[in-house]
Amino acid sequence: FNSGDPIKYTPEAVAEENSLTSAILLPLGEYGMIGVGSTEDIEFDETVVDMIRTLAEHTATALQRVERTRELREERALTQSIFAALPDVFYAFDEHGNFFRWNDRFSWVTGYSDEEIAEMHPAEFFDPDEQAKIYDAIAEVFENDTTVTVEANFATKGGEKIPYEFTGARLTDDSGESLGLVGIGRDISERKQRQRR
Repeated sequence: FNSGDPIKYTPEAVAEENSLTSAILLPLGEYGMIGVGSTEDIEFDETVVDMIRTLAEHTATALQRVERTRELREERALTQSIFAALPDVFYAFDEHGNFFRWNDRFSWVTGYSDEEIAEMHPAEFFDPDEQAKIYDAIAEVFENDTTVTVEANFATKGGEKIPYEFTGARLTDDSGESLGLVGIGRDISERKQRQRR
């Protein structure tokens, strides 16, 4: 296991009740070892060892895939729980303004269903006189790769205007390729009331 070399051995010498007469162990990297045995006395020549080594490689690859799937599932569950606990509106959309992620708070505040949000452009959540400001903020994020904060009234499906502060930044993958814009929106109604008082 430590050397990474296949080890041939006689199972009966290890455990007398073992029905295998010949066996070989191959390491599976960090996943342990795989054992292949026979009830007949066979010669583990280079051809057989190569075949078993191929089996070991495929097994290690499958185990890596299973582990990665488990990690992704756990990561997705963690992300979902963070989104659910976030008191602010969370959103992400691509450079064309197509939403690809948002939390339940977004739907709850705006009154739009997930299906409706998926078909809407970010600027549609604001009155026409504020849309230019929103377009400028989005353009600044993509053109200057900077974080932008802007205040605007969130226009709900029911016609309510809620003062919000939106912060957006460019979302990139591991290679630096732009995926879109990600941000949060915070209700600042109480702050506005305090300022007026």
